Amino acid sequence: MSRPLRFRGEDRDFQTDIHRMRPIRNVLVTTLASINREVDGLTRRLETARMQAAELMGNEDGIYYEREAEDEAGLVEAEAQMSNCQRRLAELQTQRAMLGDWRAQIEGSKVGSALLKSGISPATGAPPWLRAFGKVVASRKLCRVLGWVLAGIIVYATLSGIEQRPAIPGGFPDLERILAYLLTAAAFAIGYPRHRFVIFAAGFASVALLEVAQNWIPSRHGTVHDSMVKAAGLGIGILLVLLTERFKRHEGYS
Repeated sequence: MSRPLRFRGEDRDFQTDIHRMRPIRNVLVTTLASINREVDGLTRRLETARMQAAELMGNEDGIYYEREAEDEAGLVEAEAQMSNCQRRLAELQTQRAMLGDWRAQIEGSKVGSALLKSGISPATGAPPWLRAFGKVVASRKLCRVLGWVLAGIIVYATLSGIEQRPAIPGGFPDLERILAYLLTAAAFAIGYPRHRFVIFAAGFASVALLEVAQNWIPSRHGTVHDSMVKAAGLGIGILLVLLTERFKRHEGYS
């Protein structure tokens, strides 16, 4: 009796299932993260509306009859916002429970176990390198210190004699300049997230001033080319931080 034909091996079937389920799980992770962000925002808005309504209601007897028309309109608006927030929160809770159950079923299966072992974190869906970057971003104080240390090194390297200038063995001067300003700008951008435009403006002004100051240092001279290279490194560093943070928010990584 001949054996039944098998068109594909079990391992290939398993890899196909992994390939098919990975985008589904990623969408679930991203969607759940988006729901959680919306729930957090609505919860804050609901608390604000409640506080506003409490202020407008007052605590004295008969205040309702003495309330001004403007306050009455504000109270009606606050109550409408609370009602809308509560309705939306109930919808999101239902969606979160449903999608969370689907995700749990996927991750609880054999295919899901393989997905979790393939470099994807079960908690956030973020690959390890992005979670490591997230920890660096979270340590803003460390980045502030690092930024000032790097800035001090740049000032020393720019205003010291050519023989004292730090250099990477076998490196190119323009590459060294770009990397130095890129790392410094990135550290400041992470450490001071609310002042990134100021960081770029101050960094650009510092580049110009340091290049001019080089003309008073023996064996050193400032050039427009060097200024442009350093400014490019400054902009690239801040842009990389912005793009990485935007990518993290879009993918729902923490």
